[in-house]
Amino acid sequence: MLKKISITYALLALVTGLVTTFMQVQPALFFIDLLTGSDNKFPLKLVALLTVLVLMLPMLIVVVIVNLTTSGERDYLPNLTLKSGILVKREKNLSAAVYPFMVMINGEKKSAISNGKSTFVELIPGTYKVFIKTSGKNSAVLDIDVKEKEIIHLKSGYHTDTFKSSLYLMHDQEIDAV
Repeated sequence: MLKKISITYALLALVTGLVTTFMQVQPALFFIDLLTGSDNKFPLKLVALLTVLVLMLPMLIVVVIVNLTTSGERDYLPNLTLKSGILVKREKNLSAAVYPFMVMINGEKKSAISNGKSTFVELIPGTYKVFIKTSGKNSAVLDIDVKEKEIIHLKSGYHTDTFKSSLYLMHDQEIDAV
């Protein structure tokens, strides 16, 4: 819901910023007066950009407050007692932070993971080929054997070398059973 409101607000701020710049009225008039040179010309793009950024500030404050007050609620996992499946945790990375990781099981998308979050995919006992996919990159394929009432813990993330970045998916031995 917050994402829809934020996008709508951003579009309204963009339209308002552009319209007020072209019409040379407030709030853009402040930047026009500030940036007008001795030749009575002002940088149109800079004035429009500054106006839009100023109009976006109230929504930025709201988003920051909401993120600070609800940070613990978003990584909710269901009760995993007596279930079989895989629990995939995505490590928090700056690289590709905005792109979700798709959990692919036997070539089919089963779930998506945001940066620093976890997801659980319930599976019937059996053998599966699991990998992570995002923005044209794939991790190595893991062969996973899921047993009855067993949860397999995996971790994924982005590994960046000097000139190359890659996805990884591996067993996570450090996570305690849920």
